[in-house]
Amino acid sequence: GVLAAWCYREFMAPAGMEPVVAALRAELAPHWPAGRADVDAAYAHYEWPFASAGTLDCLLCQNWTLPQLLGYLSSLSATVRATRACGTDPVECHSAAFAAAWGDPTATRRVLWPLKLFLRRK
Repeated sequence: GVLAAWCYREFMAPAGMEPVVAALRAELAPHWPAGRADVDAAYAHYEWPFASAGTLDCLLCQNWTLPQLLGYLSSLSATVRATRACGTDPVECHSAAFAAAWGDPTATRRVLWPLKLFLRRK
């Protein structure tokens, strides 16, 4: 048999939004579960129990409006944890900066996530 495992890392900020995304990420960083570090490293140090049958690096792509991106960011477990711990929603706190960087909130922009697929032969 074959084991297929995958992970996607944090999205790549659309052009011109890097500083705004970096500020939100810095606020969320302490609120990620411990296992998130493995995902961010694309399981680079993971000891797989089966022989490799290859890996594949690709990108997930979505064309979103600003409200769709903010909705996604609000759904992140780190956002939920930060809101509980601090009493304020970090996405809401950063939404004006996101809006200024985005422009027309109804315009779509491409959001990309690095995806890694691991294939292992049992």
